[in-house]
Amino acid sequence: MTDPQTDFAVKFALNAFTEVFKGAYHGALNWAQAKNQEHDFFNKKAQLYGEKMKTRYNKIKILGMTEPRPLRSIFVRTNILEKITDRTRIDLATLENQIDFANRRFGKPKESKSGLEVAQQLEKYIVLGKPGAGKTTYLKRIVLHSLEGDFTYQRLPIFISLKEYSDSGKSLFDFIVNEFDICSLPDAEPFVTNLLKIGKAQILLDALDEVQVEHEDRVIQEIKDLSDKYDKCQYIMTCRIAAFNAHFEQFTDVEIDDFNDGQIQEFIHNWFQVEPELAKECWEKLESMQTVKELASTPILLTLLCILYEDSLDFPQSRAEIYMEAIDTMLKKWDSSRRIKRKGESTYETLSFTKRKTLLARIAFQTFSQGEFFIPQRRLEKLIKDYIQNLPHIKESSLEVESREVLTSMIAQHGLIVPRAKGIYSFSHLSIQELFTAHFLVSSPQSEQLIKDAIENYVSNPQWREVFLLIAGMLEEADGFIMNLREYIDIYAHEYGLIDFLSEANNLLKNSSIIKGKSRERIIAGLQNVLTESINRSYELLRINARTLSLDINYNRSHYLNLTLSFIIALEENQFDALDQKIDLVVRRALTLVDNYILEQDHAFKNDISFILEIPTYLQLNLLLLDCLLNSGAYISNQTRQNVLDELLLPPPTNIPIT
Repeated sequence: MTDPQTDFAVKFALNAFTEVFKGAYHGALNWAQAKNQEHDFFNKKAQLYGEKMKTRYNKIKILGMTEPRPLRSIFVRTNILEKITDRTRIDLATLENQIDFANRRFGKPKESKSGLEVAQQLEKYIVLGKPGAGKTTYLKRIVLHSLEGDFTYQRLPIFISLKEYSDSGKSLFDFIVNEFDICSLPDAEPFVTNLLKIGKAQILLDALDEVQVEHEDRVIQEIKDLSDKYDKCQYIMTCRIAAFNAHFEQFTDVEIDDFNDGQIQEFIHNWFQVEPELAKECWEKLESMQTVKELASTPILLTLLCILYEDSLDFPQSRAEIYMEAIDTMLKKWDSSRRIKRKGESTYETLSFTKRKTLLARIAFQTFSQGEFFIPQRRLEKLIKDYIQNLPHIKESSLEVESREVLTSMIAQHGLIVPRAKGIYSFSHLSIQELFTAHFLVSSPQSEQLIKDAIENYVSNPQWREVFLLIAGMLEEADGFIMNLREYIDIYAHEYGLIDFLSEANNLLKNSSIIKGKSRERIIAGLQNVLTESINRSYELLRINARTLSLDINYNRSHYLNLTLSFIIALEENQFDALDQKIDLVVRRALTLVDNYILEQDHAFKNDISFILEIPTYLQLNLLLLDCLLNSGAYISNQTRQNVLDELLLPPPTNIPIT
């Protein structure tokens, strides 16, 4: 039985396309009169054209997919920006104020229109976007929209791969004529000529950036000539944003934006539509992996994530493994899967895959370690220059030009560094900058010392948390890293006077009827759930309460130890429920317990309580250690893992050397 939703091309071809064919052939009168004697000639040709277009463009098979999928079944709305990102004038300070670390976003959501809406409004436009943004998919969907009759003014869609056309040696007009061989139109030239004259063609020109340099001038001129001569037709062209120069004065420039959360969820639902429960599980798993979910805003990487999940019904435990798959996709697989070989004599083209990763890793570490997430062009060019100046064929006199060309190639070919405003760039995702930062530390010849220095300088910085998890997952053996991290935590406890607290805390934990019998791993894992949602809110309340009480009443140190532990116990009683509606209740109860406890005391305050303000950081460091042990995909010996778990939250040895 035919599915009416998927048999859309035949239905449309039998009406609107038939009229387009008849109208186009009217100009070639003698030929049309002869052919009209054949029974239902135009109807048959229109139907055949529609079916062939559907067969060609209603499918997608990329990144090692075992079989093609119907494009129509997985496609979601394309977001189109009318303001081009790299032409927007925004200063660095404004961009930095817009970064949202909590949701791992580089800026505020932008206003966009749907791809279909833009196609209804504009007659000549160029769709710009970073690699993997969905530019070709957008043009294929335009074909399907035409076949479905979604346009107010109906035209015949003609899809032209600019790479295939430029490599063919044919003129653009002849290449278009040749395309009509797909529906066996004899002597199609008079038909195409009149089709273009009456403005009934929708010319879809895909991937200007894939045209080889030696053909570029000819291709650009022929597109301009054709669009000027037959200006009643619609022309839609795509190009990678960094590879585009403003050659087309009559065309409007627009840009494809990233997916939002709703579109990511819709795409996953469409991908697993025959198994809705699997779609639900995939989305929920992705929601729980915020750093991985970042990647899903780029269509090609969302496709990769769906393929990874489909293969094993889960994502790899190691986030580093997922990120490296993404890097390989953008640096190698995406171009090679479409048989695109970018040739040239520029410095970037001569760099191997490994050296390209090394360059990106240097840029990532140099910027991330300085807290730079938005990078001015001059700064980027300087970092590139510092790397390429040691390459054997580079002349000092050409370094400035070479570094600028390398930057342009990096942006155009891989999309791992993207424009955020005019002259300002960033990594495409925060997780990509973190991944390359970790890669720099792990792959360096001085790796061991660099990682030790990073622990000492950055481990208390929440923005470095993901980097350390990635380091654990990327090391071949992570025992040494884990022991260095634990040693730092022990030193931290000494430096900030937490030893007495930890001793008394462990005595209380041993004697607590609530916590007795539960492992330290269970206690910290529970704290982790709460801290993820409430660290800023609940611990700030704890700090404020501690400060206020210390000003009003003098109590001894142990009371404040029990203050903090009462908070922990209250969390344990609530079974570490981190849901928003429970957090306030948990915090209020903890503080009530504290207040009641303090009111019962009458001892004089004897010791400084400033140490209590370091407890949240100490707990966070232990949570990081626990995550590195259990949730990073790290290879760690069973003995090291068990030893660290057994000693978690215990007072450290007294002979730790304090730096």
